[in-house]
Amino acid sequence: MKKNKIISKLILSMILFNASATIAMADTSSIVTADILNVRKNPEVNSEIIGKIHKGESVTVISSGEWATIEFQGKIAYVSSIYLSNQNYELYNLNGDSTDIYFEDLSKVLFEFKNMVEVKSYNLPKEVSSNTSYTELMKNNSLFEDAFNQLGKPYEYSATGPDNFDCSGFTYYVFKENGIKIPRTSEQQSKSGDLVDIDNMVPGDLVFFDTRNLSNSFDITDSYDDETQFIDILFQDEISSIRPQQIESKKFVPEKVTHVGMYIGDNKFIHASTGGNKVIISELASGYYKSRFVVSKRYL
Repeated sequence: MKKNKIISKLILSMILFNASATIAMADTSSIVTADILNVRKNPEVNSEIIGKIHKGESVTVISSGEWATIEFQGKIAYVSSIYLSNQNYELYNLNGDSTDIYFEDLSKVLFEFKNMVEVKSYNLPKEVSSNTSYTELMKNNSLFEDAFNQLGKPYEYSATGPDNFDCSGFTYYVFKENGIKIPRTSEQQSKSGDLVDIDNMVPGDLVFFDTRNLSNSFDITDSYDDETQFIDILFQDEISSIRPQQIESKKFVPEKVTHVGMYIGDNKFIHASTGGNKVIISELASGYYKSRFVVSKRYL
């Protein structure tokens, strides 16, 4: 019943819209929200970077999706839509006179209709569904929608979803579901992508940690490249030459990547945790993971 009413309102609004004026949609103007946004030659993460745009700068968006098509230095280029603000549309009369026209009722109907037909129905935990920052992320990019939908799913070594994950299997799966190819293991993922300072991270950046314990053994949090590497990890306690100064001082210095998660803003990240034995959200700015942070990388 509600669906039929929304469709009826949509049709009526469109009729009134067409009757009121004949207009053409112009390019949109958006503001960059990332500190530095990579401009790419093609709409893919491995494409050549042809320039950079700084936070607060305005860009002309020709079309948008997962990748926004923009005008950059007189050429067509591409940036990740997640790092652009909400777009403000300017409408033009056919006679060429520009004017800001706001069809408030039509916008509300279109928004309601869009949510009805596009938003997936997930049984999200309250910490996500009641957090406006998280719901806004999901609304703007399906990467976060897919990530949050995995919350509570079991941790399993070497699993890449869709029902179980290890840490890099989780990030690999979420990015793959959104058409972005990244390496499989946490160590490989940390060696690709663009380096990002921890103070300049934005949602979607990957965060990497060293989860080895003080005696040089490993927490088995990730998949490894081959069986030999995995066996070496299991018997790491027998290798006395590795970081002896840390054992003596009882101070852990993170060096090697063994765990990965995805930053979601507000000093939190989502990851497949061995400690939690499932996909959870953890604090980054305090506690265990603050002292284990190694590096962050950007793939978007």
